[in-house]
Amino acid sequence: MPRTACVNLFAFPLQILLQKHREWRDFPVAVVSAENASGRIQELNHIAKQFGIKKNDSYVSALSLCPLLKAQVVSSDVLAAHSNQLVKLLQTFSPTVEKGNAPGVFWLDCSGIERMYQTEENWTTHVRETIAQHGFIAGICVGSSKFGTYAVAKSIRGKYVLKSDEEEQQTVFNTPLAHMDIPVKDLELLLRLGIQTLGELLSLPADSLKSRFTQTLVELHQLASGSRFNPLIGQKDTTPIQQSCQLDGIQTNALGLLFVMKTMLESLINELMGQRLILCQLNITFALDHAPKITLNIIPALPSMNIALWVELLRLKLEHTTLDAGVQEIMLEAEAKPATLGQMALFQNEHRRDIEAANRALARIRARFGEDSVCRPQLTQGHLPSAQYSFVPATGFVYPTPAPQRHALIRRILTKPLLLNSRPVKGPAGIHFGGLGGMAVKEMIGPYIVEGGWWMNEICREYYFAKTDSELLWVYFDRHRRQWFLQGKVE
Repeated sequence: MPRTACVNLFAFPLQILLQKHREWRDFPVAVVSAENASGRIQELNHIAKQFGIKKNDSYVSALSLCPLLKAQVVSSDVLAAHSNQLVKLLQTFSPTVEKGNAPGVFWLDCSGIERMYQTEENWTTHVRETIAQHGFIAGICVGSSKFGTYAVAKSIRGKYVLKSDEEEQQTVFNTPLAHMDIPVKDLELLLRLGIQTLGELLSLPADSLKSRFTQTLVELHQLASGSRFNPLIGQKDTTPIQQSCQLDGIQTNALGLLFVMKTMLESLINELMGQRLILCQLNITFALDHAPKITLNIIPALPSMNIALWVELLRLKLEHTTLDAGVQEIMLEAEAKPATLGQMALFQNEHRRDIEAANRALARIRARFGEDSVCRPQLTQGHLPSAQYSFVPATGFVYPTPAPQRHALIRRILTKPLLLNSRPVKGPAGIHFGGLGGMAVKEMIGPYIVEGGWWMNEICREYYFAKTDSELLWVYFDRHRRQWFLQGKVE
């Protein structure tokens, strides 16, 4: 019977941080999302917990509880680098290793290990000791299913071997929900309902969860009940595939370079197709005559093996690239991943909107104007209205999922608040502000007071909704500056 193991490095970002700063081991330590007032506590050690600090607390409130708190951000790049190192380490114990979405979670196919280690207990001991030699502490569970071993591994700090399906099912049912990766709001609601274990969660009807809880909890229910297919998929080697071409002479013409690269690209894609890989990113390096090398990166909207698409992106990139000297050598490096069934399918579902065409258009814009030219807004934790959103790079379009229709006001926030030059004057037509082009405000709704910022510059503002004949404005009075400002408009 197939056997699966789950390795869980609990509080993985915190372990990475303590590896980097070994001198912090006797101090309260936390991993934060940002080292500023809007930062949130993501992980913390037991010393920090003794001061009353909890996960998702703000960094500022944590410092007020414990001024000696040592905190730092652990970036996604650092997490990915350590995860890849652990994948290579675990591949010495099993040829099939899968890296989970949650940091520090890995699955291994451990079928037949008794031939080398006599028992599964001996194998788990060797795995934990090897991980410990690299400075990490892990829990490991061996069983017959991915989710069963995951649920147990999240609940222990040692090793556990599930001998039968009945024992695995009973152990999973008794696993506390607090040990699972569940959004805080979902967990609090479940606890108020008296639901504390996975078994009690499974007693709830799956359809009712969709209207009351997040998609994360719905997926957890599906995995725990076995209604969602979740096979073990080993981590593939993504070693870049390269092509290089030494030019006969010094080439300066973009069209000539494109012709050479098209031939190299065709050879590269044929090699990828033979390995059932799909091209995700193309890195181009030009070795110049008596000048430093130039490296260009091209990322399409979706991984693709369409040569015409890649040639078009190459052309757009070359048209707006300045070379300091002629090109002596061209090197192409392909970053690829295994092609999925959907990418290999001959026919796709028909939609009125061609999302792939839209994503190809975005890829052309990025190739022409740079990777930061296509962005989308994202809500952030901030004290002031102008700090409650930011723009992040947009990866592409997706088909919309309609939500229940509801009326919502849209606030158009000015990049910089507009100073209203004079104090408001009440007249027969309404209240007049200097700077509004003579428009009279018929009604002021408020104030809505925003105070704080003592950790940087103290702020005290009184926000109002100001109704005119044609618009709904959003204004505020700055108490410290004794002036009125236009923050934006409401639609």
